[in-house]
Amino acid sequence: MNVRHRGLGAPLVLLATYALLTLAAFWISDDYVAAWLPLLKLESRWLLPQGVLCDSVALVTRNAQRLVELHATTAARLVSEHNVVPQGVLRSSTLQAYVLSHPVIVYAILAAWPVTDWSRRAKLLTLGVPCVLVTTSLDRAAGDPLAIYYSFMHGGGRIGLAISAALLTALLATRASRRGARTSSIASTRRNVNSSAQKRHRVAATSR
Repeated sequence: MNVRHRGLGAPLVLLATYALLTLAAFWISDDYVAAWLPLLKLESRWLLPQGVLCDSVALVTRNAQRLVELHATTAARLVSEHNVVPQGVLRSSTLQAYVLSHPVIVYAILAAWPVTDWSRRAKLLTLGVPCVLVTTSLDRAAGDPLAIYYSFMHGGGRIGLAISAALLTALLATRASRRGARTSSIASTRRNVNSSAQKRHRVAATSR
């Protein structure tokens, strides 16, 4: 069965999938982000400057907004080239919606990507899992050395990151699928040639 989207089909599938996933994100947002918190805490511990200890990463509500909040402490005042980190308790937060944006964008693109059958569509959507893992992990910038990268992500970079990763995943999957199809075709042709040669050999042997 051909499941390739024709004409305006791909844009419509993209928009419909994006809308449905956005609605789903409102229903499962807390559970989904909560599953990410252990990994986000581990990444924050690695990315924070030396002398700053990450105590926790948690979901909080502040000013009617759901936030992923980093709670850290420092035993001494830290001075760097870009800023000064005071001694005591530090809090840094980002919108929960930012974490949710990655699976919504990635899967909307993968759902609209043209493929020839449902099995390839299923494989493509399965590849979306590691794609989302990578993009969400790269969206966790912390620490002074990553200040420029952090500004880039908040300036629209996270959307570009998710789109680029989804397109790269789809292109690589399509290329691998075509290579596999060509390999199967070559193997089938060789089998047919060998079979024909064997038949001719048997006919020749019989006619002697």
